Amino acid sequence: MVTVLSVPLAMADVPLLTEQSKLVAEDGQAFDRFGRSVDMSGSNIIVGAPFDDGAATNSGSVYVFDINSGQQLRRLIQAPSLGDDSPFDDGFGEDVAISGDLVFVGAPNNGYHLGR
Repeated sequence: MVTVLSVPLAMADVPLLTEQSKLVAEDGQAFDRFGRSVDMSGSNIIVGAPFDDGAATNSGSVYVFDINSGQQLRRLIQAPSLGDDSPFDDGFGEDVAISGDLVFVGAPNNGYHLGR
């Protein structure tokens, strides 16, 4: 679970936070590491879960939420490759970034099992 808090920047020294919403993956499981990475742009917030069993065991997932409602809009998983590189243990979602409607996702273990 990720709790979204907001504080006006002009009042950054004041310990006053307001909870906006709680983000929960609809299919979340223990040890998915949901919330390992988080970014937001406009009304969208993305949350990485690099140990989620998206396309394979620990392949990882990224969740897109509406910041105002906390509603999960979609779940992104790594597309299976056509070769012998399974997404197993890739860590898709270890790092995330969003800019407008573009989402950038790190998968640090991609190709690791092939020695790449």
